[in-house]
Amino acid sequence: MLIEAKKDTTSTSRNEPIFILGISQRSGTNFVSDLLALHPDCDATLIPEDFFMAYADLLIKFANSLDRHLRYWEIDKIVGSPEKIYESFGNTLSTFLNSQGTKSDLIDYKNKTENLNDFTKSTKRRITKTPSVKNLSHFFHFFPNSPLLIIVRDGRAVVESSVKTFNRGYEYEMRAWAEAARTIIQAKSEFDKLNRKYLIVKYEEIFTNTEQELNKIFSFLDLNAENYDFEKALNLPIRGSSELKEKTGKVHWNKVEKSQKFNPLVRYSNWDRSLHTRFNWIAGNYLEMLGYTQQTNFDNEFWWNLWNKWLDIKHLGFKGIYRKFRSKITEHLRIEKNS
Repeated sequence: MLIEAKKDTTSTSRNEPIFILGISQRSGTNFVSDLLALHPDCDATLIPEDFFMAYADLLIKFANSLDRHLRYWEIDKIVGSPEKIYESFGNTLSTFLNSQGTKSDLIDYKNKTENLNDFTKSTKRRITKTPSVKNLSHFFHFFPNSPLLIIVRDGRAVVESSVKTFNRGYEYEMRAWAEAARTIIQAKSEFDKLNRKYLIVKYEEIFTNTEQELNKIFSFLDLNAENYDFEKALNLPIRGSSELKEKTGKVHWNKVEKSQKFNPLVRYSNWDRSLHTRFNWIAGNYLEMLGYTQQTNFDNEFWWNLWNKWLDIKHLGFKGIYRKFRSKITEHLRIEKNS
Protein backbone atom coordinates (compact mmCIF):
# COMPACT_ATOMS: atom_id res chain seq x y z
CA MET A 1 0.00 0.00 0.00
CA LEU A 2 1.30 3.43 -0.93
CA ILE A 3 0.45 6.27 1.42
CA GLU A 4 3.54 8.37 1.62
CA ALA A 5 7.28 8.19 1.29
CA LYS A 6 9.86 10.52 2.67
CA LYS A 7 13.59 10.57 2.25
CA ASP A 8 15.76 13.22 3.80
CA THR A 9 19.27 12.34 2.78
CA THR A 10 20.08 15.53 0.86
CA SER A 11 20.19 19.09 2.09
CA THR A 12 17.66 21.51 0.64
CA SER A 13 18.75 24.98 -0.41
CA ARG A 14 16.55 27.83 0.75
CA ASN A 15 16.51 29.02 -2.85
CA GLU A 16 15.09 25.77 -4.20
CA PRO A 17 11.46 26.07 -5.34
CA ILE A 18 8.85 23.85 -3.71
CA PHE A 19 7.40 21.65 -6.43
CA ILE A 20 3.86 20.30 -6.12
CA LEU A 21 2.77 17.64 -8.62
CA GLY A 22 -0.81 16.44 -8.52
CA ILE A 23 -1.85 13.02 -9.78
CA SER A 24 -4.14 14.83 -12.22
CA GLN A 25 -6.42 17.81 -12.57
CA ARG A 26 -8.95 18.04 -9.73
CA SER A 27 -6.47 16.49 -7.28
CA GLY A 28 -6.04 19.52 -5.01
CA THR A 29 -2.90 21.28 -6.23
CA ASN A 30 -4.55 24.70 -5.85
CA PHE A 31 -5.67 23.80 -2.35
CA VAL A 32 -2.22 22.66 -1.20
CA SER A 33 -0.46 25.57 -2.88
CA ASP A 34 -2.79 28.08 -1.23
CA LEU A 35 -2.21 26.45 2.16
CA LEU A 36 1.58 26.61 1.80
CA ALA A 37 1.41 30.19 0.56
CA LEU A 38 0.03 31.17 3.96
CA HIS A 39 3.41 30.35 5.46
CA PRO A 40 5.40 33.56 6.07
CA ASP A 41 8.48 32.09 4.36
CA CYS A 42 6.68 30.98 1.18
CA ASP A 43 4.79 32.48 -1.71
CA ALA A 44 3.21 31.14 -4.88
CA THR A 45 4.63 32.18 -8.23
CA LEU A 46 2.49 34.11 -10.69
CA ILE A 47 2.79 31.16 -13.08
CA PRO A 48 -0.46 29.27 -12.40
CA GLU A 49 0.99 25.87 -13.44
CA ASP A 50 4.56 25.39 -14.63
CA PHE A 51 4.25 22.00 -16.45
CA PHE A 52 8.06 21.68 -16.44
CA MET A 53 7.99 17.92 -16.02
CA ALA A 54 5.18 17.38 -18.50
CA TYR A 55 7.59 18.45 -21.26
CA ALA A 56 10.78 17.12 -19.66
CA ASP A 57 10.99 14.28 -22.17
CA LEU A 58 11.94 16.86 -24.81
CA LEU A 59 14.90 17.99 -22.68
CA ILE A 60 15.87 14.38 -22.01
CA LYS A 61 15.92 13.69 -25.74
CA PHE A 62 17.99 16.81 -26.39
CA ALA A 63 20.48 16.04 -23.60
CA ASN A 64 20.95 12.44 -24.74
CA SER A 65 21.50 13.51 -28.33
CA LEU A 66 24.02 16.12 -27.22
CA ASP A 67 25.78 13.56 -25.03
CA ARG A 68 26.21 11.20 -27.98
CA HIS A 69 27.79 14.03 -29.95
CA LEU A 70 30.12 14.90 -27.08
CA ARG A 71 31.14 11.28 -26.70
CA TYR A 72 32.06 11.14 -30.37
CA TRP A 73 34.50 13.99 -29.82
CA GLU A 74 35.44 12.65 -26.36
CA ILE A 75 34.41 15.99 -24.90
CA ASP A 76 32.14 14.18 -22.44
CA LYS A 77 35.24 13.48 -20.31
CA ILE A 78 35.45 17.21 -19.72
CA VAL A 79 31.78 18.19 -19.78
CA GLY A 80 30.44 15.25 -17.79
CA SER A 81 27.57 12.78 -18.08
CA PRO A 82 24.05 13.43 -19.36
CA GLU A 83 22.99 13.86 -15.73
CA LYS A 84 25.12 17.01 -15.58
CA ILE A 85 23.27 18.36 -18.60
CA TYR A 86 19.90 17.50 -17.03
CA GLU A 87 20.89 19.27 -13.82
CA SER A 88 22.01 22.33 -15.76
CA PHE A 89 18.58 22.53 -17.36
CA GLY A 90 17.03 22.21 -13.91
CA ASN A 91 19.20 25.01 -12.53
CA THR A 92 18.06 27.23 -15.38
CA LEU A 93 14.40 26.43 -14.74
CA SER A 94 14.82 27.06 -10.99
CA THR A 95 16.49 30.39 -11.73
CA PHE A 96 13.62 31.24 -14.04
CA LEU A 97 11.06 30.47 -11.30
CA ASN A 98 12.98 32.48 -8.71
CA SER A 99 13.15 35.43 -11.09
CA GLN A 100 9.38 35.51 -11.53
CA GLY A 101 7.15 37.61 -9.36
CA THR A 102 5.05 36.12 -6.61
CA LYS A 103 1.47 36.89 -5.68
CA SER A 104 2.72 39.05 -2.79
CA ASP A 105 4.97 40.93 -5.21
CA LEU A 106 1.96 41.66 -7.40
CA ILE A 107 0.01 43.07 -4.47
CA ASP A 108 2.96 45.22 -3.42
CA TYR A 109 3.48 46.40 -7.00
CA LYS A 110 -0.15 47.44 -7.40
CA ASN A 111 -0.38 49.15 -4.03
CA LYS A 112 3.01 50.62 -3.21
CA THR A 113 5.38 51.08 -6.13
CA GLU A 114 5.45 52.54 -9.59
CA ASN A 115 8.76 50.99 -10.55
CA LEU A 116 8.41 47.71 -12.44
CA ASN A 117 12.02 46.83 -11.53
CA ASP A 118 10.90 46.43 -7.92
CA PHE A 119 8.39 43.77 -8.95
CA THR A 120 10.45 40.66 -8.07
CA LYS A 121 12.03 41.61 -4.77
CA SER A 122 10.52 38.78 -2.73
CA THR A 123 13.07 36.40 -1.20
CA LYS A 124 10.45 33.88 -0.10
CA ARG A 125 10.59 30.31 -1.31
CA ARG A 126 8.64 29.92 -4.53
CA ILE A 127 5.76 27.47 -4.60
CA THR A 128 5.03 26.04 -8.03
CA LYS A 129 2.52 23.40 -9.05
CA THR A 130 1.39 21.19 -11.91
CA PRO A 131 -1.72 18.94 -11.95
CA SER A 132 0.11 16.17 -13.80
CA VAL A 133 2.71 13.49 -13.07
CA LYS A 134 3.77 12.95 -16.66
CA ASN A 135 7.53 12.25 -16.76
CA LEU A 136 7.58 12.08 -12.96
CA SER A 137 10.47 9.59 -13.00
CA HIS A 138 12.71 12.31 -14.51
CA PHE A 139 12.09 14.88 -11.77
CA PHE A 140 15.29 14.37 -9.78
CA HIS A 141 17.41 14.31 -12.93
CA PHE A 142 16.62 18.00 -13.21
CA PHE A 143 16.05 19.00 -9.58
CA PRO A 144 18.18 16.69 -7.40
CA ASN A 145 18.08 19.01 -4.37
CA SER A 146 14.48 20.19 -4.58
CA PRO A 147 11.77 18.81 -2.29
CA LEU A 148 8.92 17.20 -4.18
CA LEU A 149 5.33 17.05 -2.94
CA ILE A 150 3.08 14.58 -4.77
CA ILE A 151 -0.65 14.96 -4.20
CA VAL A 152 -2.91 11.96 -4.69
CA ARG A 153 -6.69 11.86 -4.46
CA ASP A 154 -9.30 9.12 -4.59
CA GLY A 155 -9.66 8.34 -8.27
CA ARG A 156 -13.44 8.13 -8.09
CA ALA A 157 -13.66 11.70 -6.75
CA VAL A 158 -11.20 12.90 -9.39
CA VAL A 159 -13.18 11.23 -12.17
CA GLU A 160 -16.53 12.62 -11.02
CA SER A 161 -15.12 16.12 -10.53
CA SER A 162 -13.41 16.06 -13.94
CA VAL A 163 -16.55 14.88 -15.71
CA LYS A 164 -18.55 17.71 -14.14
CA THR A 165 -15.90 20.36 -14.66
CA PHE A 166 -14.58 19.56 -18.12
CA ASN A 167 -17.49 17.60 -19.66
CA ARG A 168 -15.24 14.60 -20.33
CA GLY A 169 -16.32 10.98 -20.45
CA TYR A 170 -16.07 8.57 -17.52
CA GLU A 171 -14.10 6.02 -19.52
CA TYR A 172 -11.47 8.58 -20.50
CA GLU A 173 -11.11 9.95 -16.96
CA MET A 174 -10.89 6.52 -15.35
CA ARG A 175 -8.12 5.43 -17.70
CA ALA A 176 -6.26 8.73 -17.28
CA TRP A 177 -6.32 8.43 -13.49
CA ALA A 178 -5.17 4.80 -13.63
CA GLU A 179 -2.24 5.71 -15.86
CA ALA A 180 -1.22 8.56 -13.55
CA ALA A 181 -1.47 6.29 -10.49
CA ARG A 182 0.72 3.71 -12.21
CA THR A 183 3.26 6.45 -12.97
CA ILE A 184 3.44 7.42 -9.29
CA ILE A 185 3.79 3.84 -8.10
CA GLN A 186 6.63 3.16 -10.53
CA ALA A 187 8.40 6.41 -9.68
CA LYS A 188 8.10 5.68 -5.96
CA SER A 189 10.05 2.46 -6.42
CA GLU A 190 12.81 4.30 -8.30
CA PHE A 191 12.92 7.20 -5.83
CA ASP A 192 13.20 4.87 -2.86
CA LYS A 193 16.20 3.09 -4.35
CA LEU A 194 17.97 6.43 -4.88
CA ASN A 195 16.94 7.90 -1.49
CA ARG A 196 15.25 10.90 -3.10
CA LYS A 197 13.52 13.56 -1.01
CA TYR A 198 9.83 13.36 -1.76
CA LEU A 199 6.55 13.17 0.11
CA ILE A 200 3.28 11.69 -1.09
CA VAL A 201 0.22 13.14 0.64
CA LYS A 202 -3.46 12.39 0.26
CA TYR A 203 -5.84 15.23 -0.51
CA GLU A 204 -8.45 13.72 1.80
CA GLU A 205 -6.05 13.71 4.76
CA ILE A 206 -5.07 17.34 4.18
CA PHE A 207 -8.73 18.34 4.00
CA THR A 208 -9.86 16.43 7.10
CA ASN A 209 -6.69 16.68 9.25
CA THR A 210 -5.32 19.98 8.01
CA GLU A 211 -3.12 20.96 10.95
CA GLN A 212 -1.62 17.50 11.41
CA GLU A 213 -0.85 17.07 7.71
CA LEU A 214 0.56 20.58 7.35
CA ASN A 215 2.92 19.99 10.25
CA LYS A 216 4.14 16.87 8.48
CA ILE A 217 4.62 18.82 5.26
CA PHE A 218 6.41 21.68 7.06
CA SER A 219 8.80 19.21 8.66
CA PHE A 220 9.51 17.71 5.26
CA LEU A 221 10.12 21.16 3.73
CA ASP A 222 12.26 22.39 6.66
CA LEU A 223 9.74 25.12 7.42
CA ASN A 224 9.03 26.42 10.91
CA ALA A 225 5.37 25.92 11.79
CA GLU A 226 5.36 28.23 14.82
CA ASN A 227 4.43 31.37 12.87
CA TYR A 228 1.84 29.68 10.65
CA ASP A 229 -1.79 30.76 10.95
CA PHE A 230 -3.60 27.43 11.19
CA GLU A 231 -6.95 29.10 11.86
CA LYS A 232 -6.67 30.96 8.57
CA ALA A 233 -5.78 27.69 6.87
CA LEU A 234 -8.91 26.00 8.23
CA ASN A 235 -11.04 28.81 6.78
CA LEU A 236 -9.21 28.99 3.48
CA PRO A 237 -11.46 30.02 0.55
CA ILE A 238 -11.99 27.43 -2.18
CA ARG A 239 -10.86 27.78 -5.80
CA GLY A 240 -12.08 25.93 -8.86
CA SER A 241 -14.38 23.48 -7.10
CA SER A 242 -16.73 21.53 -9.36
CA GLU A 243 -19.52 22.59 -6.98
CA LEU A 244 -19.29 26.06 -8.51
CA LYS A 245 -20.50 24.67 -11.82
CA GLU A 246 -23.49 23.07 -10.14
CA LYS A 247 -24.45 26.44 -8.65
CA THR A 248 -23.52 28.89 -11.42
CA GLY A 249 -23.18 26.78 -14.56
CA LYS A 250 -19.42 27.40 -14.90
CA VAL A 251 -16.17 26.88 -13.03
CA HIS A 252 -13.75 29.66 -12.19
CA TRP A 253 -10.57 29.83 -10.13
CA ASN A 254 -11.31 32.97 -8.13
CA LYS A 255 -11.41 32.53 -4.37
CA VAL A 256 -14.86 31.84 -2.90
CA GLU A 257 -15.68 31.66 0.78
CA LYS A 258 -16.14 28.08 1.94
CA SER A 259 -19.62 27.22 3.19
CA GLN A 260 -20.25 24.85 6.08
CA LYS A 261 -21.82 22.37 3.66
CA PHE A 262 -18.73 22.20 1.44
CA ASN A 263 -17.56 18.57 1.35
CA PRO A 264 -15.36 17.47 -1.59
CA LEU A 265 -15.03 13.96 -0.13
CA VAL A 266 -18.47 12.81 -1.32
CA ARG A 267 -18.08 13.62 -5.02
CA TYR A 268 -18.94 10.10 -6.18
CA SER A 269 -21.64 9.32 -3.60
CA ASN A 270 -24.23 9.08 -6.39
CA TRP A 271 -22.34 6.41 -8.36
CA ASP A 272 -24.28 3.30 -9.28
CA ARG A 273 -22.88 -0.19 -9.63
CA SER A 274 -21.92 0.23 -13.28
CA LEU A 275 -19.57 3.14 -12.49
CA HIS A 276 -18.04 1.44 -9.44
CA THR A 277 -17.57 -1.82 -11.30
CA ARG A 278 -16.05 -0.14 -14.32
CA PHE A 279 -13.66 1.92 -12.18
CA ASN A 280 -12.61 -1.16 -10.20
CA TRP A 281 -11.93 -2.99 -13.44
CA ILE A 282 -9.78 -0.20 -14.87
CA ALA A 283 -8.11 1.25 -11.79
CA GLY A 284 -9.07 -0.76 -8.72
CA ASN A 285 -5.62 -2.24 -8.10
CA TYR A 286 -3.98 1.17 -8.29
CA LEU A 287 -6.64 2.61 -5.99
CA GLU A 288 -5.73 0.01 -3.36
CA MET A 289 -2.00 0.60 -3.82
CA LEU A 290 -2.52 4.30 -3.12
CA GLY A 291 -4.25 3.49 0.16
CA TYR A 292 -7.93 3.66 -0.77
CA THR A 293 -10.63 0.97 -0.66
CA GLN A 294 -12.70 -0.29 -3.56
CA GLN A 295 -16.43 -0.75 -3.26
CA THR A 296 -16.80 -4.46 -3.98
CA ASN A 297 -19.93 -5.68 -2.19
CA PHE A 298 -21.56 -6.75 -5.44
CA ASP A 299 -23.01 -10.04 -6.72
CA ASN A 300 -23.18 -11.55 -10.25
CA GLU A 301 -19.47 -10.84 -10.70
CA PHE A 302 -19.17 -13.22 -13.66
CA TRP A 303 -21.63 -11.29 -15.82
CA TRP A 304 -20.14 -7.95 -14.86
CA ASN A 305 -16.70 -9.21 -15.83
CA LEU A 306 -18.07 -10.12 -19.26
CA TRP A 307 -19.60 -6.65 -19.49
CA ASN A 308 -16.22 -5.07 -18.67
CA LYS A 309 -14.43 -7.19 -21.25
CA TRP A 310 -16.96 -6.11 -23.86
CA LEU A 311 -16.38 -2.44 -22.98
CA ASP A 312 -12.62 -2.96 -23.23
CA ILE A 313 -13.01 -4.34 -26.74
CA LYS A 314 -15.36 -1.52 -27.65
CA HIS A 315 -12.96 1.11 -26.32
CA LEU A 316 -9.54 -0.37 -27.12
CA GLY A 317 -10.15 -2.86 -29.91
CA PHE A 318 -8.42 -6.24 -30.05
CA LYS A 319 -5.00 -4.69 -30.70
CA GLY A 320 -5.44 -2.42 -27.72
CA ILE A 321 -6.42 -5.39 -25.53
CA TYR A 322 -3.25 -7.20 -26.62
CA ARG A 323 -1.06 -4.16 -25.86
CA LYS A 324 -2.73 -3.78 -22.45
CA PHE A 325 -2.15 -7.46 -21.66
CA ARG A 326 1.48 -7.27 -22.77
CA SER A 327 2.00 -4.12 -20.68
CA LYS A 328 0.58 -5.83 -17.59
CA ILE A 329 2.88 -8.84 -18.05
CA THR A 330 5.89 -6.55 -18.47
CA GLU A 331 4.95 -4.56 -15.36
CA HIS A 332 4.44 -7.75 -13.35
CA LEU A 333 7.87 -9.06 -14.36
CA ARG A 334 9.47 -5.73 -13.47
CA ILE A 335 7.86 -5.73 -10.02
CA GLU A 336 8.96 -9.34 -9.45
CA LYS A 337 12.50 -8.46 -10.46
CA ASN A 338 12.65 -5.46 -8.12
CA SER A 339 11.06 -7.21 -5.15
